[in-house]
Amino acid sequence: MGIETIYYKMWDRETQCKLVEKAKFNDYAEIESREDVLKAVNIGVNNECFLERLRDNKTSGYDYCVQWLEGLMFEYVNRACKGIDDDSHVLYFFISWLNNTSFLIEGEYPKLAQWCEEQKKQITEFYEKKNDKRHNFNESRPKGQTEAAETHSQIKYSRELLDLFKNHTELIDELIGKSDDEIARQIKKWAKEKDNVGRALIENPKNNMRRTFARELKKNGLIKMSEDRFSRKLD
Repeated sequence: MGIETIYYKMWDRETQCKLVEKAKFNDYAEIESREDVLKAVNIGVNNECFLERLRDNKTSGYDYCVQWLEGLMFEYVNRACKGIDDDSHVLYFFISWLNNTSFLIEGEYPKLAQWCEEQKKQITEFYEKKNDKRHNFNESRPKGQTEAAETHSQIKYSRELLDLFKNHTELIDELIGKSDDEIARQIKKWAKEKDNVGRALIENPKNNMRRTFARELKKNGLIKMSEDRFSRKLD
């Protein structure tokens, strides 16, 4: 069967790793994988899963769907770039994701397909402008941050939200599509964790920052309830 790089990871990293390991084991043992495993390693099954989720999300409106798609796009590019020493393929991965998504949705969701085309233009222009300054751009990037991640932060999230998450855009991406209660639980969980050098993974909302988290999450379209109500969930 083989392990393919899927376009749409709609679950957390831990679940993805478990599903990939299960698929590898099944492949080795010559056991046929079920759909719940194939969705993480097979492009065709993953595409079908994406379309089902999009139909569910349609009722949340255009802005919500666009926000969700943006998160999936940047997550894919960062994942596809993992292990690549240079950034020469970043634009290719963006275009690949947008082409695949546009092809899948253009019939049923023309406005979202139009968004894909607009993103292709915007991101291509972004890289064309950066091309002449690539050397300085790479030198100024924080250590360990991919160009896709920096593009993500410049295009998508507010500076204030990035500061709360200490520039971990991949963590913010994981919040897209979750319920407000799930987001609150995830933030409280991350607030207790450390990064790979022993520093706090994100800011702790209990340090008089609950309202700041609520305000920035609301501003960036990640939560639906009022700021006051959400801030109480971070107690």
